[in-house]
Amino acid sequence: MSAPAVTGSKGPVRIGQRLGKGGEGAVYEVVGQPDLVAKLYLKDIAPERAEKLRVMPQLVTPQLASLTAWPHDVLKGTNGNVVGFLMPKIIAHDVHKVYGPKSRQQIFPQ
Repeated sequence: MSAPAVTGSKGPVRIGQRLGKGGEGAVYEVVGQPDLVAKLYLKDIAPERAEKLRVMPQLVTPQLASLTAWPHDVLKGTNGNVVGFLMPKIIAHDVHKVYGPKSRQQIFPQ
């Protein structure tokens, strides 16, 4: 099954290969933008969550951007509803390796 057609604030966004899937959505490559990924929700989201996602890109700070995969833009489906968002692609460590204090100190000495 292919990803749905979506549009960001600057026009159509081409969705590529699915990278992963969780309980609420799936994460996809963004064709032509290797530094971004798209999270697309599996089900319709509540209006409150859609509004939160519309506001979040305006609130990012350099410090927040350096620590998180903060939403850059909302993605809308063909019906105009928010269906997901764009965020930075982060190559992360296996979360299980940072649970313990010793391994966390090795990976993040500062």
